Amino acid sequence: MNQGEAQAEAGILAKDRVKPENVAGIYRLLRDRFDGFGMEQAEAQKFALQLAKAGVDKATLQSKFKVLLAGKSRSASLAERVFAESLEGRPWLRRHSSDTKLYTAEEFRQYFPTTWLSEWEAAIPEKRVARDGKAYEADEFQEFYWDTWRSAWDASPVATQMKLSPEDGKVYSMQQYLAYYGKVWQTKWGQGSDAECKECKEK
Repeated sequence: MNQGEAQAEAGILAKDRVKPENVAGIYRLLRDRFDGFGMEQAEAQKFALQLAKAGVDKATLQSKFKVLLAGKSRSASLAERVFAESLEGRPWLRRHSSDTKLYTAEEFRQYFPTTWLSEWEAAIPEKRVARDGKAYEADEFQEFYWDTWRSAWDASPVATQMKLSPEDGKVYSMQQYLAYYGKVWQTKWGQGSDAECKECKEK
């Protein structure tokens, strides 16, 4: 990968809110022929990014390693099998679906039986307002609050996320994006710039 490709890839990861170090860790595990899945380079690159976007980290993948290896295929439905295995013990993980409402990953699987993973990847992660008056995702709460993050997360209000539209420079909510853009609102949402959530302004 040349410098231009690397910069483009970094931009994609930032846009999708994916940490490069997590993608790299998953990629190494997928490629490892001794203690990993032994995938070819192109296949490992594809699934590393897909898994990271779905919210899987290297530790989760490693902890489910033996279970996943027992499957008939190591690649065809790897992303779905890995994330399905990681659902246990994570009922708090929710995302805004195409109707802007919050659902758990298990609910996505129920509502979208054949397309749940792609729907999950396109969905917007939930944010909550921390004690500093700013909105954060669950993994950011974990980094900030450490051992007490779950109680802090549960006690914090859900953030009504807002975006600054590049088209008219005004700030809108997800519901307003849906009303205006219809089925493509999630794509348009990703093109906007983050603005303060409604609850953040009230702090």
